[in-house]
Amino acid sequence: MFAALGLALLAKAMSPMFKTARTFIAAIALVPILAGCGGGGSSAPPVTVTPTPSPTPTPTADKWAAVKAEVDGFSVSNVALIVGNASGVRLRYERGAFKLTDTHLVASASKMMAGLTILKMIEDGQMSLGDNPQKYLPYWTTSAADPRSRITLAQLLAFTSGFNASDTPSGCISNAATTLQACAQDYYTQGITSTPGANFFYSNGHLEIAGAMAEVAGSKSFSQLYRDKVAVPLGLGPVSGINFPSAANPRIAGGGSSTGDEYAKMLDGVLTGRLLNAASVATFQTDQTATAAFSFRPSATTQLGDWHYTTASWRECDFSPYDSRCATGKGIISSPGAFGWTPWIDFDNGYYGLIAMEEGAANAANISVQLEQRLQPMIVAALAAGG
Repeated sequence: MFAALGLALLAKAMSPMFKTARTFIAAIALVPILAGCGGGGSSAPPVTVTPTPSPTPTPTADKWAAVKAEVDGFSVSNVALIVGNASGVRLRYERGAFKLTDTHLVASASKMMAGLTILKMIEDGQMSLGDNPQKYLPYWTTSAADPRSRITLAQLLAFTSGFNASDTPSGCISNAATTLQACAQDYYTQGITSTPGANFFYSNGHLEIAGAMAEVAGSKSFSQLYRDKVAVPLGLGPVSGINFPSAANPRIAGGGSSTGDEYAKMLDGVLTGRLLNAASVATFQTDQTATAAFSFRPSATTQLGDWHYTTASWRECDFSPYDSRCATGKGIISSPGAFGWTPWIDFDNGYYGLIAMEEGAANAANISVQLEQRLQPMIVAALAAGG
C-alpha cells in the first residue's frame, strides 16, 4: 500500500502542479523507503533464484597406473622409480621407505658416471679414444713386442683390453689408503690374459687404468674430474660423486654414490644433449664389442637377451644371440649395479628411466633388470598416452 502511495506521489511530481524541485526530490526519496516497509498481503513474494549446479568433474585416468602397479608388486619393498623425457620428469614414484632424495651407493651404475666423465674429456680435447696408456703413464711399456703397448683407451672403456684379473676382497680397489694411480699400476703388473680387443671381460681393471690416464690428462683426481665434467655442469649437488672407498682411490667401476633425483639429472643431460654433443652421444650408443668374444658377463645381462657393451655401459638386446634388430637404431643404454640400482636411456623412444634401490641380496641386479624389462613397454605406452 505504501509503495503504491509513493508511486502516486512520483506521478504527481511529474505533473505541472509540482513546480518545485524540492517537492519532486522528496517524492522520489519516498519511493524506496515506502517500498521497503512491510505491510499488507498485497506485496509480491520475493523471487528465489536457484543456482545452477556445477558439473561433476570427470576423473582423469592415471596413465601411469600400470607402471605403478608393477612397482607395487615388485619383490623389493623399498624401491623407487623416476622417468623423464625432453619435457622433464614424467613420473616420480616411491615405495616403502626408499626416498629419491636419499644418498645411496650405486655399485656398477658408477661405470656410466665414469664413462661419461671420460667422454666429456675426449669432447674437450684432453684425451682421445685411440690413446695408449704409455702416453700418460711413465711406467707403461712402449715395446712393440709387448701387447700392452697396443692397448687403447677405447678398449679399456669397452672392457676388451685384456686386463681380466678377477678382484679379491683384499685387492687395491677396496683399499682406502692407496691411490688410483698405484692401483692402476698393480693391474699393469699383473698383466693381460687375452689379446687386446679380442675378448670382453667384465672386471674393474679396465676402468682403473682408464681413470689413471684421465687423472694425468686432466691434472686432477678422478673424483674431481667427475665433479668438473659432469656434476657441476648439470647442477648436481655434492652427494653425487665417485669417491668410495676414498677420493684418492675412488674405485672407478663401482665406487659411485648419488640420490635418485641427482642421477636422473645426469640421464636427462645425456638424453637432451645438455651434457655431451651429438658425436659423443653417438659414441656412447655404439656397440664396441661387435667382434669380441664374451669371456665373462654378469648373469643380469644375459638372462633376458644378449647385451653388448658400449663405452662403460651396456647396449641392451632382447634377443639371443645379438642380431641386426639390436644393432640398428640408437638403442637402449643401461648400467645396472649389484645393489639393484638400474639406470637406462631409451634413445629410440626418447626417455630415461631409473630403478633406485640398494639391496644386499646376491640377486638384486637380476631382479631389478627383470623389473626394468617389464616396465619398458609400459612406460612407452604411458608416454604415448600423454603421461
